[in-house]
Amino acid sequence: MSGEKRSRLRRLVQRISRSDAANSPVPKTAVVVFHKADGEVIAEGVVDTHTTVLAAAAQLEVDFDHFCGGQGACGTCRLKIVRGSTALSKMESKEALVLGSRAQSNGDRLACQARVMGDVEFTVPRWF
Repeated sequence: MSGEKRSRLRRLVQRISRSDAANSPVPKTAVVVFHKADGEVIAEGVVDTHTTVLAAAAQLEVDFDHFCGGQGACGTCRLKIVRGSTALSKMESKEALVLGSRAQSNGDRLACQARVMGDVEFTVPRWF
């Protein structure tokens, strides 16, 4: 590819990237709130969007069980969505498989797999 074509392609990619960013409804930050099962707030704070819920919990110093190291294999980081289910990334097949249909229908997500895309609240269960 010639230098001129490469330069033209680079400019086109940059223009598309700027356009996508301008049209994106995802904010740069979001408010995340973690509750105990009784409704008491454990922590709340602002995190960057596209951050996993597990990373957001660590940032806000929320301690909860997760044993597979964020690999989406064990299900111990399962959280119940209180508010903002549409403010999370789309559930991928790996997460759906680990959760199962019952947990999915109850509004549960894996903190290691779900990414924050807007304001959201969770209940943190105690499994152990």
